[in-house]
Amino acid sequence: MTVQLQGKYITNNSDTLVVIFQGVFTKTNEAYADKVVRGEISEQTVKNLHGYYHFMKVSERNPTRDYFYLEDYYSSLYGWYLFDHGRFIYEELSSQLSQFIQKHHYKHVYLVGSSKGGVGAIILALHCPEVEKVFTMVPDLKISTDTFGASGRSLFFNNDPVFEKQVKTIFENKALFNELEKRDETPAFFLFLQVCVITVLGQSQVFIASFKKNTRLKATYL
Repeated sequence: MTVQLQGKYITNNSDTLVVIFQGVFTKTNEAYADKVVRGEISEQTVKNLHGYYHFMKVSERNPTRDYFYLEDYYSSLYGWYLFDHGRFIYEELSSQLSQFIQKHHYKHVYLVGSSKGGVGAIILALHCPEVEKVFTMVPDLKISTDTFGASGRSLFFNNDPVFEKQVKTIFENKALFNELEKRDETPAFFLFLQVCVITVLGQSQVFIASFKKNTRLKATYL
């Protein structure tokens, strides 16, 4: 099944596009995922939840740019902009974002995201050559799906432990950076990281090491 870019597009006739990726909503947890699997929460209800966009005040306070609030409604709940019911989708999403940027003739493109949204911003920037800058706040580099329990594993990974491992270790996979290495121009990445979470820091170090050679990277530790 082909995936599509979904979200709220705000145009101010600007040559600059800011794409804002969404984090996890506080009301979603293991019990919520259980209800989705049992059919006690409808598809439309989950879709409506994704319509409450994070960082809406950014577009309200700076109307000189265009904005695309990109939803993450995949796997019937979330997909970290990476996967949908046991398959990777980030290359498809990156291709669609590139086409969108080209269609609207944007000269500057910035990606912004926090936690889960930070993962999406990083992943799509690696595969979308039009991106100029990426701003992420404590990106969830370990792909924290465990809090959604067995229902989450069913929704996200189709209960496939091999695919689950591929997702959880994606930032350790050097192939993820292959396309970036071919570019003459690479985006600037601004990562705001949390040093107190050792597991996240460890994976952040792997991720940063992969970038040093080919990108402009600034890591700020909170």
